Order: sequence, then structure tokens, then C-alpha cells
Amino acid sequence: MSELLLDKELGAIGEAVRWTYFSSTVCIY
Repeated sequence: MSELLLDKELGAIGEAVRWTYFSSTVCIY
């Protein structure tokens, strides 16, 4: 159960990192 929750949290963090990277890339270019 806790493993599934951890996977969900990591997935959410990955999404945030991906959007931050995407936004910074768009700002640079």
C-alpha cells in the first residue's frame, strides 16, 4: 500500500520537474 502511495508521489514530482524544465526551456528559447 505504502509503495503505491510512494509511486504516486514520485510520479507527481516527476510531472512537476518535467513542467519546470519545459517552462524554463521555453523561456530560454
